[in-house]
Amino acid sequence: YVFSMKDSKFAYKCEVRSVLENSSRPTSTLWVNLMAKGGQ
Repeated sequence: YVFSMKDSKFAYKCEVRSVLENSSRPTSTLWVNLMAKGGQ
């Protein structure tokens, strides 16, 4: 999923989830933040 962020130093936030089939291990989540122009 990709989310557009308003009034934030990040322009977009991306969420990637993965899970192993037939496993009791919880879902793994990766977040990627894309900086907005002029963001510090």
